[in-house]
Amino acid sequence: MRARSHRVAGSALTLAALAAQGCSMARLESMVGVRAAVAGEAVVRRADGAQTVLRPQACLSGDRANFRGVDLLSPPYVLRVAADPLEGLGVAVIATDGGERLVFRASSCAVLTGDVQRTGWRVNDVRDVSGYFEVDCRLPSGEGLIGKVTFEHCH
Repeated sequence: MRARSHRVAGSALTLAALAAQGCSMARLESMVGVRAAVAGEAVVRRADGAQTVLRPQACLSGDRANFRGVDLLSPPYVLRVAADPLEGLGVAVIATDGGERLVFRASSCAVLTGDVQRTGWRVNDVRDVSGYFEVDCRLPSGEGLIGKVTFEHCH
């Protein structure tokens, strides 16, 4: 177990060092031969009627944060899609500044379908995932989320 944690820490340090040198995620992906792809959008509807369109530009495997799923990056937000073995799929909209956080579960949704599958690939001990989600949800407080996003080779 200790050797694995050292490998994970070493991999994180290597990625941080490459990023500090100006090496982009696209460059890292080309080095390992696997390219991530994200398509689609989701619209966050506020209780006051304001809307924010999220078009994810990149994705990260949930392995990085110890959950089965994916983080879809749409600055200044992250769409987190998590596959819970007991409750099923859930989607969260998380502000990267630590502010807003909306969590959508099946009970607040007319539509919440999707799939997060491990592809069998590993990049620096991080399991690569692909899948999709489609959502049409509204919380009792009035906030909502609607959209569809697909993702491939998120690591």
